[in-house]
Amino acid sequence: MYLHLLSTVNCLPNPRCGLFGCLLLLFLLSCSRKENRISDLQIEHDLLRVDSLYINRKFGEGTALLNSLGLRIKRNSPQSVNYYRLKVVHYEGNAAMMRAYADSALSFFSTPELTEKYKEQYVQVLLMKGDVCMRERKYNDALTYFYRGKVLLERNKGACGISDFTSAMAGLLYGQKKFAQAAAYWVESYRWMEKCKTEGTAQRYFHIQQGTLNNAGYAFENAGMIDSALYYYQKDVDLINGAEGSKIISRRALNSARLAVYDNIGSVYTRLNKRKLAKSFLLKSVALDLRLDGAVIPPLVKLARIHLMDGDYKAADSAFQRSRLLLNKFKDANLSSEIKWYKFRSEYYFKQHKLAEAYRTLEAYIRIKDSVERIDAELNKMDVNKEFKSLQQESSLNNLEKREEYNRYYLIGAAIFLLMLVIIVILVSKNLGQVKKNSRVANLNNLRLQRTLSELELANKNYIRIMRVMAHDLKNPLSGIIGLVSVLLEEDGFTEDQISMLKLIESTGSHSIGMINELLKSGLADEREHMVKTPVNLQTLLNDSVELLRFRAGEKHQEIVYEHTEPVWAEVNREKIWRVFNNLIINAIKFSPNNSRIKVEIRQFKRKVVIVVSDRGIGIPDENKELVFEMFTPAKRMGTNGEQPFGLGLSISKRIVELHNGRIWFKDNPDGGTEFFIELPV
Repeated sequence: MYLHLLSTVNCLPNPRCGLFGCLLLLFLLSCSRKENRISDLQIEHDLLRVDSLYINRKFGEGTALLNSLGLRIKRNSPQSVNYYRLKVVHYEGNAAMMRAYADSALSFFSTPELTEKYKEQYVQVLLMKGDVCMRERKYNDALTYFYRGKVLLERNKGACGISDFTSAMAGLLYGQKKFAQAAAYWVESYRWMEKCKTEGTAQRYFHIQQGTLNNAGYAFENAGMIDSALYYYQKDVDLINGAEGSKIISRRALNSARLAVYDNIGSVYTRLNKRKLAKSFLLKSVALDLRLDGAVIPPLVKLARIHLMDGDYKAADSAFQRSRLLLNKFKDANLSSEIKWYKFRSEYYFKQHKLAEAYRTLEAYIRIKDSVERIDAELNKMDVNKEFKSLQQESSLNNLEKREEYNRYYLIGAAIFLLMLVIIVILVSKNLGQVKKNSRVANLNNLRLQRTLSELELANKNYIRIMRVMAHDLKNPLSGIIGLVSVLLEEDGFTEDQISMLKLIESTGSHSIGMINELLKSGLADEREHMVKTPVNLQTLLNDSVELLRFRAGEKHQEIVYEHTEPVWAEVNREKIWRVFNNLIINAIKFSPNNSRIKVEIRQFKRKVVIVVSDRGIGIPDENKELVFEMFTPAKRMGTNGEQPFGLGLSISKRIVELHNGRIWFKDNPDGGTEFFIELPV
């Protein structure tokens, strides 16, 4: 008789070997996801195609495509789970390889986040892993994985997952020869399957339904419930006939399904001793032989027995010999038919009075049957409900221990918190007095500091007054000295050395007066002096400054290029901003070589104006760039013609610009030299 176990191999008579096949039937449906990228969609399509190729028994083409997918699928993607599950199908019968790929699929769910995100796929993998453990006869491990899947299903209530779980439990109960319970589970699986909203192929969904109906009928048959068996076999036939005109389900797939169900119906009629009907269905089944995987072995063995019962020994011997050749090739997948073959063959030899052959085949039958029963003994002894209760109790105990552990942590944390709170309260109360004392001392120090600052401010004002007087007092005699020297230089009768000394005195006096003027303009000014601002046309002011300094640039044969714009009005102090413009242009003249070009421009924006003065002079070394805006800066250097620097101009300019809520900065000119920028609000 036939138990439909796997959509890719419909004719596996050993019910223990088919648990994982039922899990695969819905897995690709529940796993397939719509990805945004074209490559991911192509991979999804190819995975479904591999599954379809296996269903249609095109194993070579399917395996080639699956191997190519192994190079394209990322191991950390959910698509890798589908790939590993198909690999489990590919290695049907090789327990070690099935275990390796099942473990690989399970390893994808390495975090609680992945388990939650792909919970339906996770359930499928748990059930698949349980089935692989069943094949390895690790029954306790298998039940552990089944139980974990059951717990998740109780939480999520997914129709597809419940269908898979009940199907897996049906296979387990069938292996324990609890046929009535297994049949009930398969019927329940079929009902949940009708509620399952899948995203897979119609071809796969057909095989899921067809296989489940066939399995339910087979379980009822072995439970002796013949009417129920025929009812579900007939539903299976109706389903297959209904798909006859479909272009989605291939002829090969339909014939594979018919071969299985006709074989099982023939087995039922054999039980009812309706040998004519039985032979007709078995002959139909044999006529559908696909000659690929030994699927025709079970109906051939049963047909041999019918011929034997009818006394047609020649036809019986032909069926025995044909099935033997196939059994030698596909022995591992047809152990149940192997046992029946030896039993029926021994009956044939007894009727042919070939006692030696009869005893030999009977002995082989007994040996193989006893071996299978010994293997099944451990499984048969297992009480699934009791084991599940034990796992539930163990899980509850683990959860209780975790809760107790968490409670211990909470208590320890609470105790530590309370202890630290007490310590904090003690420290706060202890330090509160010190804080009050420190506050009084701080207030006293603040009063002293304010008095000191007031005194310093008064002293600074007095210092400024004194320095102003001293500057003016120094300026008058220096001006007289310069005047006298100028008169003397106009006289004749001096030697060259005397003339050189007089020019040195004149030059030194001029530099001294220049420095005094800079001091009077900057450092000795009152910083809190009220600065009067009026609307000024900056374009005109800048133009006046440029025109005034052209003669000075002409002494070094330099050209000042000023790019005019429309009038730009801003609230500024005319005298001070004019001083800033002069400082920057004079610096450009001073530090540029002869016959060079100085560019001055004004750029207007929505809420600001930017003045740019660029030269191609000696530039500013990197080590001096942070110092140029300091008063009496050590970064000052001689001009290109030996002009004397004072180190005050940029400091004065920076302070004036900031008093106008603007900013001043510079950067290296790409063509050499420096570009200075002034930004003022308008």
